[in-house]
Amino acid sequence: MVSTGLPLMTVTDYADNWVNVKVKQSVLDKIKEGQQATLIPVSVPDKKYTGKIVNISRKPEFATARATNDRGEKDIVTYNVKIKVNSAQLRPGMSVQVKFE
Repeated sequence: MVSTGLPLMTVTDYADNWVNVKVKQSVLDKIKEGQQATLIPVSVPDKKYTGKIVNISRKPEFATARATNDRGEKDIVTYNVKIKVNSAQLRPGMSVQVKFE
């Protein structure tokens, strides 16, 4: 028996994957679509993968990084950046560090 709205399975093509990263507004002027990015898995820091920025969201996301104290810090506005990787070694849910070249 399966309840309405619950998935039965997920089909994933590991050779066609991407990474979504939230980028601060102060970094946006340093990146552009088509630019290369280096992805480093948190669990294996000596392994590196390359990807290409395929989309930079035009819609901001507010307060994705919140101020941590009362000394005048402001919540940070970020934008979603989608990086196409195409590497079967990176799986959904893995944590990676992204460096823009």
